[in-house]
Amino acid sequence: MPWLFQQGLSCSTFYHFYAHDVEGAVGIALRGAVKPLAVPVMVVMGATEEESQDDVLFAKVAVGCP
Repeated sequence: MPWLFQQGLSCSTFYHFYAHDVEGAVGIALRGAVKPLAVPVMVVMGATEEESQDDVLFAKVAVGCP
């Protein structure tokens, strides 16, 4: 399977679960594992207090970086 196809699948899966799976076990576990790293990364990038807590905004940043 080509690398770009794999990257698209993994990024879209991460974005969906992190941003939209608010009540499911996968989304809760993923945010629990990534959130301690997400907030400091967003603060370093210049986000405000409210923006640093926004899960959808971090998911967009994380998917857009690779």
